[in-house]
Amino acid sequence: MESSIKHKKIRWDKTIFLFSQTYRFGNQKTMKNLNYVLVGLIPLVFSCKKEKPKTPEVSEKPPVEASSPYLVDSISFKINGVSYVGNDNYGAGYGNSGVNTKYYDKEIPGRRSWGEIGSSYRYGEPDSIMYTVFKRFDIENGSIRITFAKKMGQNQLDAHLSLLGFADNASLYTVGNRGFATDYRVDQKLDGIVVDFYGRNFDSELSSYVPYYTIIKKIDLGSDIQKDSKFEIIKAERIGENRLLVVAKFELNLYDDSGKKYRVENGYYRFNTIIKFDNNSVGIPF
Repeated sequence: MESSIKHKKIRWDKTIFLFSQTYRFGNQKTMKNLNYVLVGLIPLVFSCKKEKPKTPEVSEKPPVEASSPYLVDSISFKINGVSYVGNDNYGAGYGNSGVNTKYYDKEIPGRRSWGEIGSSYRYGEPDSIMYTVFKRFDIENGSIRITFAKKMGQNQLDAHLSLLGFADNASLYTVGNRGFATDYRVDQKLDGIVVDFYGRNFDSELSSYVPYYTIIKKIDLGSDIQKDSKFEIIKAERIGENRLLVVAKFELNLYDDSGKKYRVENGYYRFNTIIKFDNNSVGIPF
């Protein structure tokens, strides 16, 4: 599929399948092309009419952990003092994209292009992949997506479905602090945490990385937009033969397309994921 924006041709390919599906897309806003595998929940596809669920009550404290080790994924946080809670994720995926990407006037034979804008082609380092795993939560009047992005050599990844997957999935979630991929979807030189927030009461999407439109508008957000931020994994505990329970706390900054800053505080994120992810594994790395 091709879309035309301001007379510039942008490639936008997308193929989606339910469960173990392939998702390739180029975001018009960020002029990129990524490969993703997404998982949808059955109720989202085979839906029926039912009463609209009540909005969950907002808790000022992190969710209380149940006695069962198999806890539902959960997230809570505040943005500029307003509380949000998500008690189960409704989307998850993993993906491959370029590292240290640049635009070139001509196609480079034998190199993989990660997207194009007009007559320019986007290429990254030939032997590197930005490997990403994310979960997305529905919240009141919006959603939030948390992504773990890590630069890897192609020889560290194995083919899984139509993408490259990382067998040692648990090593992404060791206890300790994480940095932030503040140039995500632009140069992609940095790896770390990526946060995307979508709220109906906001003028645009909010992100933990430099928004693409601020670059177009030449808005300078400074040299380190997350210098007063923190994302810390405080727990990584094996809870089954091939499952890991991860708990993190975070405080960080989000920015809209005009460069306005929104402060996220009291962040608490709990999720479980697969430990070993390879061609012999059952499932995908969520």
